[in-house]
Amino acid sequence: MITASIFSVFLGCFCLYNTSKRIVPNNELALAKWLQSNHILAKIIGFLLILLGLPTIQFVLGNTSGLISWIIILSIIFSLLIILAPLRKDIFVAANLLFLLILTLELIF
Repeated sequence: MITASIFSVFLGCFCLYNTSKRIVPNNELALAKWLQSNHILAKIIGFLLILLGLPTIQFVLGNTSGLISWIIILSIIFSLLIILAPLRKDIFVAANLLFLLILTLELIF
């Protein structure tokens, strides 16, 4: 549950990052192309995905600790996106593989 909410926050941050006018467009991913061409809809989807992570984390951890954890997760993900995305590494594919690995470990244990 926590992994799914972190992934939701990551996707929301990725949507909002790709709708920015200051970034150099990355046209390698089809999702990034779509986000840059439909920036209004992508901003709405991004905000909804980020806000979807808040109640799920609060459900698992409680109200106050869930809110604090959500703020920390949000700031870490945005910081990593801003630092790593201009390096042109395939951050989205690596993040998907990492989240799938963490999700399987969470479900097994």
